[in-house]
Amino acid sequence: MKIAIVRLSSLGDIIKNASVLQMIKKHYPQAEITWVADSIFADILDNTDYLDNIIKIDLKRLKRNFSFKKFNEIIKLLPKKEFDIVIDSHGMLKAALISKRIAKNKICGFDSIIKEKLSKLFYTECFKFECSDNEIYRYNKLAAECLKYEFNQEDMQIIHVESLD
Repeated sequence: MKIAIVRLSSLGDIIKNASVLQMIKKHYPQAEITWVADSIFADILDNTDYLDNIIKIDLKRLKRNFSFKKFNEIIKLLPKKEFDIVIDSHGMLKAALISKRIAKNKICGFDSIIKEKLSKLFYTECFKFECSDNEIYRYNKLAAECLKYEFNQEDMQIIHVESLD
């Protein structure tokens, strides 16, 4: 099974979201996991044991004089329809469009706590969580719901926060 996680930016959120890798590999040891991230933040994932590949996207080019033409150029550089399951934990339209490009069929994302509501149009499954839930718990629960394995509050105790350097 080929799984992609799309969390493009925010260094802290990428670090918090990295804990899902350990849980996915626990339940799907043979899964090939790829992370899609902004190249500014992606280097922190380079030495992560549970990650097979990283797709680094130069979103800095987009921030200067944004245009859909520039965004489309970046999208075209991505692999097309390669992943069995894409987990979009970013919740923004740019992440949803990237997810749509690389997903064979299943794209999972948040329902109620996403930043841009249009993102949901690209998801095949949406999962509702409370804003008051711990962020690490929310990211892990999203992965668990999408991949159909059990994850609960007690599992938080076995997540090892590893050095990403």
